[in-house]
Amino acid sequence: MSFKKIVLRAVMLLFLVSGLAFSQADREVIIMVKPGTIVLPVGRISAPIDSVTINSDTLRSVLIDLNPELIIKVFPDFNLADTIAVSPFGDTFKRLNLSLVYKIQLPEGTDKQHVANTVKALPGVIFAEANGTRETESQREPNDGFFSNQWGLTNTGQSGVGSVPGADIKAIDAWGITTGNPNIKIGIIDKGVNGNHPDLSGKVSGDVSYYGGHGTHVAGIASAKTDNDTGIAGVDWNARIIAKKCTDSQGNLDYQKIHDGIVSAVDEGAAVLNGSFSGSEYNLLERSAFAYAYRMNVVSVVSMGNEYLQGNPIRYPAAYGQGIIAVGATTDGDERASYSNTGNHIDVVAPGGTHAGSNYDQHDIESTWPEWPWYVYLGGTSMAAPHVTGLASLLKGYRGDLQNDDIEQIIRISADTLPYMNHQEWTPEYGDGRINMSKALELLLYPNYLVRSTTSGAYRAGNTDGYWMAFVATPNLDDGIYYVKRYEARKNITLPREFWGTPHVWGRTVGSTGYSGESPNLAIPFCSVVPESTTSISATLRTFVYDVWDWELNHVG
Repeated sequence: MSFKKIVLRAVMLLFLVSGLAFSQADREVIIMVKPGTIVLPVGRISAPIDSVTINSDTLRSVLIDLNPELIIKVFPDFNLADTIAVSPFGDTFKRLNLSLVYKIQLPEGTDKQHVANTVKALPGVIFAEANGTRETESQREPNDGFFSNQWGLTNTGQSGVGSVPGADIKAIDAWGITTGNPNIKIGIIDKGVNGNHPDLSGKVSGDVSYYGGHGTHVAGIASAKTDNDTGIAGVDWNARIIAKKCTDSQGNLDYQKIHDGIVSAVDEGAAVLNGSFSGSEYNLLERSAFAYAYRMNVVSVVSMGNEYLQGNPIRYPAAYGQGIIAVGATTDGDERASYSNTGNHIDVVAPGGTHAGSNYDQHDIESTWPEWPWYVYLGGTSMAAPHVTGLASLLKGYRGDLQNDDIEQIIRISADTLPYMNHQEWTPEYGDGRINMSKALELLLYPNYLVRSTTSGAYRAGNTDGYWMAFVATPNLDDGIYYVKRYEARKNITLPREFWGTPHVWGRTVGSTGYSGESPNLAIPFCSVVPESTTSISATLRTFVYDVWDWELNHVG
């Protein structure tokens, strides 16, 4: 593993708050140019390209190739005197000179965002943006008979004493943007799902002949059939389900079965996995399956566990770390559920109910059940996780180019800070907060931009003393225990533009050639942002590389 061959990759997300959705409904690009760059014929406010004087050879050439139908002066009556304004406090400030703004009307089928990106880099152009229309944000409430019981999706205080209106994940606002994509598949790694349930029929493949109540309940939360005048609503109305029954002959979840279930769900096309189970032991077989899912660009969502009142032990797979979204539970009272495990590995929280287990209480989560009465209330972090799973599948269905790292970070940065977090951005009880479906999807709407950048090269920022470490499934290295030195490699990057504030920046780890610090090391690619390094114009990335020696301390890589 040569230090000089490190490749770091990063994603930059420009986060601008907007309460409006953006719809690209026309064929126009708006540009602002330097004075004298574009001159329309005298007395005209629009003209075809061959009648317009363009005093920039590069811009003229590009526009001629685009063959625009018209070039239009957007504000023909603008008075230059209006560029100077005085605030109510007596401050004089300058406004945009709108006389320099034009619309380029493009032929049908032209990719106007690509045109805007091309034109804005040309001499004489101050800015270029794809035009469009705005519409007020809509809500969409389904007609399912038990939807009114689903306080986790929309809380009106319906579950009774102690219920706090608004303590929910803002589902009906999100459904005004999208209700899901039937091409997205969710792998439910559990005890099987009843594919003949009225609210699941026609959308479940895999292990449907042998099923359990738990898996069926989880599947309904994530993606029950919705707006069908029956039962409950799923977070994702349209995603399909791959059911994987991972139990031994006694009905217990088995490590080998879990491994096989994860791998086969990924191979069958699952974009998101839900693992609503936990245990006290680190298991390499199970971990390797989640690592495989991560390398295959799959999102894995798991539950934190329900043992807080029994000493709050570390539970797996939640504690595996990279490539896992670990989910704790909240109540309808807007607080962490008393049973929900905490720890430094928690990512977010979601509605899970007041009680852990089968209490059939309206303060818990109502979902599908494999037999009559077909719908029951259950509580636990097992119920919290599929809320996040459903949101992950909505995001993937809405923007198919998102990587698993993108989806995890969007879910985290859009989460709501809850009262008991005491204004902290992250806590070991709540992670980044309770998921907000609407805010997560709005991050993918104009005027927010998801900007990708790739960079290579690095400098050494430090190293560890030698120590023994296990390596498994590492290219060009036999599985085993080796003596290593770990080097931290960093790369300073310049963002593609200077932002008004500090943007959210994260590593798209799947593309990195550095490895994580996890032990045993499964060669999971790793790239993160150095804490506190992000500014309006730059950030510092880091990864790890290893100098590897065998038992006889012979250098091997």
